[in-house]
Amino acid sequence: MIILKRILPAALAALMLTACGDTSKVDSLISQNEKAGTSSSEASVSDSSADGQTTAASDPIDIAGIDVSNGNIDVDLTGLESNIVYAQVFDMVNNPDNYTDKTVKAHGTFAHTTDESGEKDYFAVFIADASACCQQGIEFVWAGDHKYPDDYPEEGKEITVVGKFGTYTEGEYQYCVLTDAQMTIGKA
Repeated sequence: MIILKRILPAALAALMLTACGDTSKVDSLISQNEKAGTSSSEASVSDSSADGQTTAASDPIDIAGIDVSNGNIDVDLTGLESNIVYAQVFDMVNNPDNYTDKTVKAHGTFAHTTDESGEKDYFAVFIADASACCQQGIEFVWAGDHKYPDDYPEEGKEITVVGKFGTYTEGEYQYCVLTDAQMTIGKA
């Protein structure tokens, strides 16, 4: 049973990210979170709107009849119930063209990994589902000149990220990423 609890979240995350290509970066982040003692149950997602104000976005995204826009944010993952957040991220990963250039806001835990050579850093915000058994990561690139680890939070720290959704190709795989992102520590 313990093995199932450790393997199942990683397997589900890998399965859900197959539409965007290679999952090695996310798998590495999940593995590092587990090694660092950050369990997915430590990640939390708010069930209420950040500021309670909603205005129509130019092209709001609709999931299961729910408008997930919030002002200038096209997809506000912070104001959704946690299972809906997980489903929304799943849709973003599997249908990235529907979200390209949309402004996305996400709240979760900070994660970091490097490529095999150790020369390139990758950063992500991990979002857990309602039961906190499964987590989904969204890679982000923080806008500005920031150096890791000096300017970044500790692994597993709660963060909020807002950025433009897009994809990029590295090698033969396509990855999803939030670019020009703004990151704040905690809930914003």
